[in-house]
Amino acid sequence: MGANHAHGTAVPSSRRTVVAGLAVLVPLAVVTLIALVWLWPSGGKEAAPAQSGVQRLSGTVVGVTLKTCPAATEGTPQHDPATCGNAVVKVGEGPDEGQDVELRLPSGPGAQHFGTGDDVILLRGADGAYQISDHDRGCRCGCSGRLSRWR
Repeated sequence: MGANHAHGTAVPSSRRTVVAGLAVLVPLAVVTLIALVWLWPSGGKEAAPAQSGVQRLSGTVVGVTLKTCPAATEGTPQHDPATCGNAVVKVGEGPDEGQDVELRLPSGPGAQHFGTGDDVILLRGADGAYQISDHDRGCRCGCSGRLSRWR
């Protein structure tokens, strides 16, 4: 009783089964590696203008001036005091590289907090107007306002 009783998957018993399996898996692995290399990010500059005419540029916050937030109307969330005011940002690249621009801090529910020394992503419209988009999370210590995501 119970002789030759096993649980689990059966191991291929013939050489022909192993060769057939490898004939399918090896080409798939090669194609996957080729696609991985072909689709790998090149790490080029991200400051190229988008089709909409908006450029994504880097900058560094050099100063923040907070102001009193406007009173919220009934039924709307209160403004976060850390998001009411202006920031002076040194543009890190593009046509205004090295210049300081004063921008309104993003506000509203869920707005991020920006402080002096923060590396930021700026959006520059076709009209030349800037706005703060986000923190530059790809910037490493000492990047001095350059997009260095793939260092």
